Amino acid sequence: MMMLISELGGKYELGFIVLIAHFILKREDSFLCANILCFSILINQQLKLTFAEPRPFFVKPGPPGTPCDDLEFGNPSGHAIAFTCLMLVFKDGLKNTIVDLDFDRVHMLFSIVTWLLISVVIFSRFYFGVHSID
Repeated sequence: MMMLISELGGKYELGFIVLIAHFILKREDSFLCANILCFSILINQQLKLTFAEPRPFFVKPGPPGTPCDDLEFGNPSGHAIAFTCLMLVFKDGLKNTIVDLDFDRVHMLFSIVTWLLISVVIFSRFYFGVHSID
């Protein structure tokens, strides 16, 4: 179960969320979801290059401080950043789409589910040793 949750921030899963957003949300909100996803990926890549911290399970052989390739950097978590950004925009888009229902209850439910999913995805990345707190 944790492996499935951990992969919610993977490229195929994020693409699926954007596809769902295209069919469920208003045009402006679905466009924003796609743009936020692209922007979060670009920001994450820049942060990985800036921090240049290797993954906990992979340290390149060689003298201390030997850099890893950019795809092997561990922090920050691309899964966590992209999933968080996308889910927050998706939740806001749902709020804009579903205005006819009992707004307070629906918004509270969306908020709880969104933050719970985000928290579990972040925890799962540490749980599997893909990232560290160092």
